Amino acid sequence: MSRENSPQHQENGPTGLVTAPMRSLYELTRLKHLRNNPAWKPRTSLIDEDFISQGVVSVEEAEFLFTRFVDSNNRMLWDGALLLHQTLDSVRRSSSLLTAVILTVGALHTPERTEAFHQSYNVFVSLASGLSLSRHHSLDDIRALCVGAFYLANLSWKLSGQATRIAAEIGLHQSYHRLMQGERTQMEHVRLWYATYVCDHQFSIAHGRPPAAVDDESIRNIELFLNQEGANNGDARLAAQVSLFTILTEAYMAFGSDLSRPLDQQDIETLGTFNVAVEQWQLQWVPRSENCATLGSYPSKALVLYYHFARFQLNSLALRGVASPGLVPTGPSLLSLGHREAANRAIAAAMATLTLILEETDLRIAFPSVPIFTYTMVAFCATFLLKMAATWGKDTAGEVGDGSNLLGLVINTRHIVSLVRQSADMLAGVAASLNEKHLAKHIAAGMLEMLQQFHALDKEGQDAYSPAPGDLHTMSMAQGLSDQTAFWAGEYNLHDLGGTFGFGLDETLVGQMAADNFEWPQ
Repeated sequence: MSRENSPQHQENGPTGLVTAPMRSLYELTRLKHLRNNPAWKPRTSLIDEDFISQGVVSVEEAEFLFTRFVDSNNRMLWDGALLLHQTLDSVRRSSSLLTAVILTVGALHTPERTEAFHQSYNVFVSLASGLSLSRHHSLDDIRALCVGAFYLANLSWKLSGQATRIAAEIGLHQSYHRLMQGERTQMEHVRLWYATYVCDHQFSIAHGRPPAAVDDESIRNIELFLNQEGANNGDARLAAQVSLFTILTEAYMAFGSDLSRPLDQQDIETLGTFNVAVEQWQLQWVPRSENCATLGSYPSKALVLYYHFARFQLNSLALRGVASPGLVPTGPSLLSLGHREAANRAIAAAMATLTLILEETDLRIAFPSVPIFTYTMVAFCATFLLKMAATWGKDTAGEVGDGSNLLGLVINTRHIVSLVRQSADMLAGVAASLNEKHLAKHIAAGMLEMLQQFHALDKEGQDAYSPAPGDLHTMSMAQGLSDQTAFWAGEYNLHDLGGTFGFGLDETLVGQMAADNFEWPQ
């Protein structure tokens, strides 16, 4: 299945009316370049001309990296939904773009393969750039863009958007209807359409931008897809993510990503309905995720991780506009009961996220191969908790708290510091098994540096202030700290609690976590 940028000429509908404006334009002009060439197929000689044949990456190295990807990363993407090829030779004959991204991701997850990573990455970027204006696309092009988005942090937003547009361009949005009409060959097309939906919505929410893929008939009726012959356990996990990101996208549309707009009481009530939806999602989908011999309990535990992060994402919005830099609170009335409850849910969910990755063995074993969105869950939960502890983590006596503070927020600072440190150590161990270019190394280093700055900030706060008992204003100043002692002007803003919609996966999170100037080859 392959199409050009303009829709393929089709017969008119039963009414005799032309069904799309571009088809009408073709009917009027008969310009050949306005329609697709249905006879176009990838060249079978592609393998003789690709970058491996040219010696950019040796055949032996390519075989090793292909096997590395198949044995680890491919399983994490819904039991191999994005790679149907069984051999390197097969994928090379089909798509140089898919070949390049597979080798790139394989090298990224292998120590001492930095040169192969750079070589494959540069080929992939060059081919992906050329794809933007190409008139010919294949299913493997979409698969390649999705794989790149899931694993290459600096390209995730661009690639996910490109994958979504090309998927619609070649008609994947119509595959669900054809499948329901009995065309069994459309099963794989629908599966890929769902994968682009998850890819697009993961990174649109992370960047605080509207998604490109809409909730169409296939999204609303995903249970019918699972009832089809040939649906497997990977499809159930894929459908679970589709359903979850539908909820989160509705919340994004309801609340937006303006970090300066606090939620009013009506918003808090609306937030409650989304919390109920996430709870129902967890009850519906986690039991349906079956364990397997190769991944153990990872399939179900990964959905539990997504459940905690969804609750964190939603409820952290209750703090928007409340604890911005320079704002000194005036007392408990600053947060309504609904705001406090939501904020405490966010804190509990963030802590549950870190606890889960530390305590679940199968989750830790799988962690080196998971897509980068999982790493961002951990990174942003750790960042959020440290910011909460730095801003609101002292008790009414100005000491580091082990429970509720004057705003009614349950912040156990010592436990938070312990969780963040253990998570950083765990990620450092993961990074040791991966290439030095992998995001895990930079996140672990960034978390440890943030801990150091948190301890320095806390020490300066204790030295600078001795609040008198009962002096609420002074105690609030001690909690918020002054401009002179805060790190607002530095690399880490420990007092910016704007919520997770629009936290900026590449611009903000990676920038903060990359203490050693995170760079990718160009």
